Amino acid sequence: STMRILYGVAREGRGDAARSRALLEHLARRGHQVVVAAPTRNHALLRDLPPSIDSYFDRATRFRATAVISDFDSWSWLYAFEQRLPLLSIDGMQVVDRCDLPDDVRNRRGVRLHLHVARALRRSKLPLCDRYFIPTVFCARLQTSRLRLVPPIVRKEVLAVASRRRRGAHVVVCIEAGGDREILAAVRAAGIEARVHHAGPSERGDDTGFVHDLATCRAVISGGGATLMGEALYLKKPMLAFPSVGRFDRLLEAQYLDLEGFGAYATRPDARAVRGFLDRLPAFEDNLADYEQDGNREILEGLDDWLADAAAKRARSTDVVDKAA
Repeated sequence: STMRILYGVAREGRGDAARSRALLEHLARRGHQVVVAAPTRNHALLRDLPPSIDSYFDRATRFRATAVISDFDSWSWLYAFEQRLPLLSIDGMQVVDRCDLPDDVRNRRGVRLHLHVARALRRSKLPLCDRYFIPTVFCARLQTSRLRLVPPIVRKEVLAVASRRRRGAHVVVCIEAGGDREILAAVRAAGIEARVHHAGPSERGDDTGFVHDLATCRAVISGGGATLMGEALYLKKPMLAFPSVGRFDRLLEAQYLDLEGFGAYATRPDARAVRGFLDRLPAFEDNLADYEQDGNREILEGLDDWLADAAAKRARSTDVVDKAA
C-alpha cells in the first residue's frame, strides 16, 4: 500500500540534501507520494521550506499526510505528534544520545567534555519517535528496540563508480565553501598532488568531477562530515579529518574514524599531520579491505518495512472505525 509522506529536512548542507535525495528517489520508485520541506539553500535538490509554522501546517494538512519522516526537522516532528501520525527519524547523530558509546571513544580527549552538553541538546530533539534509523559507521550498543544502526547513505553517483575505483596519485581535499584555509595551507606545505573541492550547498547539484576524483584518489582530507566520510569509506579511501572547531558531531566522527583504523584525525592542520597520515596509508587500506557495505540496501529495506507496517496499522484502524460506524 502506498503512503502520503511528509519528509522534513532541517539542515542546509550539500551532504544533507544528497542523502535525502537517495531516499526520496526510492520512495518515488515505490509509488509513494511525498511532500518535502527543506531549507531554501537546498532548493535545487529538494523544495523550499514555507515561511512560517502556520503555512507549514496548512500545506501538510492539505496534502493529507499519512506518515512523517524527519531528518532532524522539528516542524515535521511536531506535525506528526499533533496529527498522531507514524513518525520515523533518520539522523546519524542520534547515536550521541540514544546509543551507549564505547569507553574508547567516550573517554578520549575532547569528547568527555562536550558529550553531556551534546546529549542534553539531542535528547530534546525528536523525542518519542516510533523508530530511529541511524546511518553511521559507528559501532555502538543500542538503548532500545526502536533504534536501528544502518550503514551510511551513499548517493547513486557514488554507487555507480564503485566498480571503477582505483588508487591514483592524487588526494581529494574537501573544504567548506569560503573556509578551511588552514587545511589548504597544510596540504600545500606537504607538497602533495591534491584536487580541491568545496563541500557547501550547491544550486548546480553537479558533482561529476568530484565523484570521479573521489573514486580515483589515494586518500581524502577534509574538515569532516558524515556524508563524505561514508562515501569515502564505501570506496575504501582512507580519510584524514581535521574536525571543525565547535562541531562536536565531527569530532566524534573523527574519533571513530581513528578507532576503527580507517583513517586518522588531528586537531590542528599542518604538513606534519598530512605526511604522517600518508605514511600510514597501507595500514588504513588493509583495514578498509574488510569494510563491507551492500550499497543502500539495508536502510531502503528497513524503510519499506516500516512503511508497510505503518500502512497495515492504518488499515486496521480505519477498519475499526468503519465497523464502529
